[in-house]
This record gives sequence, structure tokens and C-alpha cells, in this order.
Amino acid sequence: MLDFWETMGRFIANEGGLRDTLLQDDSLTSPNVSVYCDPKVGTRHRESWSINTDKYDTLSDILTEHLVFQPASLFCLGEWLRVLPPAKSEGYIIPTTPVNLIGRDSTFYAALGAITVDEAFAQEFALDPGVFPLLTDEASIADLVSIANDPAYFNMALNLCADGWPPPCFVLVRPYAAEPTQTQPSLELVPEGA
Repeated sequence: MLDFWETMGRFIANEGGLRDTLLQDDSLTSPNVSVYCDPKVGTRHRESWSINTDKYDTLSDILTEHLVFQPASLFCLGEWLRVLPPAKSEGYIIPTTPVNLIGRDSTFYAALGAITVDEAFAQEFALDPGVFPLLTDEASIADLVSIANDPAYFNMALNLCADGWPPPCFVLVRPYAAEPTQTQPSLELVPEGA
């Protein structure tokens, strides 16, 4: 998940032109072809697509240039290939903030992506930034707490899970409705020497 959140943070900031690169690539933003999931009924499920392997390869090459938390997982690539066609066709509104988003480190972008896609987690983060234990830089923490406390930011934030992801929505930091305190394993700190 860190790879997805980091690229989401970089996408929001347009760090290194990532958002422009992704949205200007017609192959990545072309609609995905839905597939039949139930041959007996013959219905198409909106969350099931046939995605050309070339899309994965193209996206992987682009993200590799921007991503510190590598390699880009297949999960991350799949989520982006799900996000990009509607992001271009529906013109997602990208959140804005007075906080400088350019030239930050990878943990800042990962935390920015996490609080953007999970507003409930952003509220937790605003009260206790330690819920994102990988972020240790005090200036980054202060800036991200400012963003997490900004209602205007979240009025514009990308609400990916409201756009039809079947539950649980795994781009969230807290994806499990039945277990709201369960954190994504990628945020668990590994003890030194382990």
C-alpha cells in the first residue's frame, strides 16, 4: 500500500509532473473493458475488467521513475489503472492546499496519499500523527496535520471508495468496516534486528 499512497501523494502534488504524465497518456486513461463475471446470468460487473498487459507495463515504467517505495506492486498498478480512466473522463478535482507539496520526501507523499483517500484516517492523523509511524520529520508532520485539519481540502479530496469500489476498499488505511482499528500491515513498524 505504501507504493499506492506514495504515488497518490505525488499525483496530488504533481511532483515531477507525475499527474500530467499519467493523465496525458491516452493508453492509460482509455476506458477498461468490463468482463462477464457470471456466465449464467451474463451480467457485467463494473469492478471487473480486462486490462491489457501493456497498460501495466507502461504504468510500471512511469511509476518506477517517481516511486521510492518500490517495486510498484501489482495491487498498486491495478488500483491506478482503475482510477485513471475516470480521473480523465470525469475530471476529478484534485485537492488543493496552501502547504508546499513540492520537493518532499517519500514518507510525506505516502502520508499525504493516505490521508487524502481515507478522510476518517485523516481525522485520526490530525489528533495523533503517530498513527502513520513511518513519518518522523517534524516539519512534514506539522504540514500534514495542517492538511488533515483543513475541511476545504477534504471537500475536494479524491473519494475513491465512494466511486464504486466494492467493500472493503483497500486503498483506505482502515479498510475493514468490521475491524475499524485494523491498520494496513505496511504501516506496522518492524522491530530493529528482526
